[in-house]
Amino acid sequence: MRIDYLAVKLRLDRYTAQAQIYILSMVLFAAASSIGAQTLDGFAPNVGSPVNTIAIQTDGKIIVGGGFIISQNATRLARINADGSIDTSFVPFTGFSSLGGVVNDIVIQADGKLIVVGNFTVVIGGETRNLIARLNPNGSVDTTFIDPGLSAGGLALFSIEFQSDGKIITGGNSSASNDGRAVRRFTADGAIDPAFSSPTIVSDNLNFKTSLIVQPDDKIVFGGSFPTVNGQSRRGIVRLNADGTFDSTFNPNLSITVSALGLQADGKYLIGNGNAVQDAPRVFRFNPDGSIDTSFTSVRNNGSASIILPKANGKILFGVSNGGNSSLFQLNADGTPDPAFRSLLINNSVIGIARQADGKIIIGGAFSTVDGQSRTRLARIIVPSDPSASVSVSGLVTTPDGRGLRNATVIITSAAGVRRTVLTSSFGAYTFNDVASNETYTLSVNSRRYRFAARQVAVNGNLSDVNFVGLE
Repeated sequence: MRIDYLAVKLRLDRYTAQAQIYILSMVLFAAASSIGAQTLDGFAPNVGSPVNTIAIQTDGKIIVGGGFIISQNATRLARINADGSIDTSFVPFTGFSSLGGVVNDIVIQADGKLIVVGNFTVVIGGETRNLIARLNPNGSVDTTFIDPGLSAGGLALFSIEFQSDGKIITGGNSSASNDGRAVRRFTADGAIDPAFSSPTIVSDNLNFKTSLIVQPDDKIVFGGSFPTVNGQSRRGIVRLNADGTFDSTFNPNLSITVSALGLQADGKYLIGNGNAVQDAPRVFRFNPDGSIDTSFTSVRNNGSASIILPKANGKILFGVSNGGNSSLFQLNADGTPDPAFRSLLINNSVIGIARQADGKIIIGGAFSTVDGQSRTRLARIIVPSDPSASVSVSGLVTTPDGRGLRNATVIITSAAGVRRTVLTSSFGAYTFNDVASNETYTLSVNSRRYRFAARQVAVNGNLSDVNFVGLE
């Protein structure tokens, strides 16, 4: 079926923003109906309040965080089995200082521990955790991860990522009253890293969720609602060097608020437009040097981009919200709508997204229906046109003289910037299981004594010889 998107666009101009989202969803539905499209599966946990973030463990279990209360042992944070049932063996902290406490983002370490950030104060056994905490695999608070001393008053952390050496980067809101440090670095034990030059970024909308990417070279891209960085004009987005210093070579010269970020395998950036300006592009693509990619043409409507997930095949999943409704679209590599993906109409905001090893997509937010079906805050989408098998990637890490290197950290980074880490065995062996195939990954090794060259590998099946040899 052929769709004339220009004609559709001209006809959309006469409608309200909310109607535009609905009509465009119906157009893409018509295009996809004759060739097959994604569907919901039976995954339907009942979560009472918004889900802000989703992380998937190597065993396929799903960690979700937000402002919800599912049960006494599933408050703000829960682990969900693959079938949608609550994992009752996971008992996270319940000592939030008030019902206003929320979890905004989660990362999973190689040892299965979780680091969570948000806007919360937790007191466990007389110890306080403000805004950031590390949990053991069973959900209990890891007391070896200290409280860094952040003040919860007016400050919230929205995003968290690892650098290749295991240090932790967070992004949050900031104002002059809380020192303007919107990007911070913590050591592996939770202390604020004094070697990191946190830039001065004062938000002009403290309630706006910030976005964060750590590149394979450890540079940091930060997006949100701010006009300047270190006193220099950088509306909505900035790139920092690995040590936090200002990267003056990157200046997209935007005039928008950045609501979502994505990093493609080729190093190009996908930037979500958070301004609900009439007939404006929702997603822009920029080259690594900060210049706009003029070959990319995005869907236009009056919504605000909420999520972006780049895929290894070049296609892009993104969500747009407006007037209380949302839609989930897929774009081709050039930014045009993918007619093979039937847009899903969702009755409230979509905030979090994650991709399982089998290619299924999990979304979270404030919604109660997806595609007309009841799904309270969480839904899982089957995309039959984009299959992805689960495979393993393994190899050896050795010293320059060929001896296996024990306890080195191996990092695998997907095209979407999602990182997983494992430690090598006593013989230098490592394995990543449940790796999505048909994608390109960057693998790197961190060791106290040796340097290792990063490798980029295309994963189309099981790989068993992705080896690393140390450099003096």
